[in-house]
Amino acid sequence: MTDRRHSVILGKPAFSPRTRSQAGSGRPAPEPEPDTDSPLIRARRRFADHSAHNLGIAALASLVVPRTREEAVRAVAEFRAAHPRVTAIAAFTDDVAVRILAALHDLGLAAPRDLAVIGFDATEHGALFTPALTSVHIDAEAHGRRAARNVLGLDAADIASAPAHIVRRESA
Repeated sequence: MTDRRHSVILGKPAFSPRTRSQAGSGRPAPEPEPDTDSPLIRARRRFADHSAHNLGIAALASLVVPRTREEAVRAVAEFRAAHPRVTAIAAFTDDVAVRILAALHDLGLAAPRDLAVIGFDATEHGALFTPALTSVHIDAEAHGRRAARNVLGLDAADIASAPAHIVRRESA
C-alpha cells in the first residue's frame, strides 16, 4: 500500500456538564447523549486499532462529535487544528458521520477533498446527504436473529450473515 493515509476513529458523543441531570436547578434536564465508553465502543476501537496496525497506519486519534451542530463544528475545527495530517475519519455510526459532514460544510470544507468520511450502518439517510455518505454495511438482521436465538437458547447454526462490505458513495 503506497498511499498511507492517516485516519481517526470516532466515538459517540460524551456526557457533558450541559447534558447531565440539572437536579435542583429549576431547569429541566436535557436528554443525555450516549456515553463514549461501552463494550461495543471498546470492541470496535480494538478492531480499528488492530486494522490500523496491520495496515501500517499511524496510531488512531479519537474525536467525540457532539449532537448539536454548533458544538460539532467546534469539535471538528479543534480536532483538525490539533491533527492537521489526518485525511480520513471512520465514524462510529452514520449519524456521527453525517454530523461531521455538516460540520465540514459549515467550516467551508468538503468531503472527500479536505477530509474523507465513512460511516457505519449504511443507513438510507446517509445516501440522501450531500455528499452521499460512504458507509460500512453489515448484515444486522442476521446478526440480530442469531443473537436473539442465542439468548433464547435456540440453535442459530442455520443463520448465516453476509460479509461486511463498503457501500461506496461520494464522501470517501
